[in-house]
Amino acid sequence: MRMISISLATVILASGCAQDVRESGVPQAFEDVPEIGVMDWPDLRRYCTFHADGHDFDAGDESTWEFVFVRSNTPSRRDAWGVAALDGERQILDEVSRRVTSSTDSRRYASMDNPEIELLVTLDSAGGDSYIGTIQIVAPERGPEMALSGACRS
Repeated sequence: MRMISISLATVILASGCAQDVRESGVPQAFEDVPEIGVMDWPDLRRYCTFHADGHDFDAGDESTWEFVFVRSNTPSRRDAWGVAALDGERQILDEVSRRVTSSTDSRRYASMDNPEIELLVTLDSAGGDSYIGTIQIVAPERGPEMALSGACRS
């Protein structure tokens, strides 16, 4: 398995910034598929952050910073990582593949704690640094798609 630099992700998780993890409310399609939850994450800066589509997000109000997925904001695959709450626990994710077309950026991630769990995040530009898309558990079994939206900030 390819080694990645996880120092930033490790610092973020160890710092206690993600203070709460809870269920997202997305219906569970299969019992054996981990559920993607929500992370309360105030004070998060300089990363790409995504919340469930329809969530009342206000960048100026940290009490609304409830994310389903966070990823590094770097063009380097060597430093590419993500964080998601799976079955109630924050998981550091290693980007294992990426496919970019003229309109879509699809990235596949594997859990560093349990590499058989993989997620697919597909994003389309919504203008500027804003994105809309989906997140889905794709292995070991395919789970329900969750619509998401968010932005990358530096």
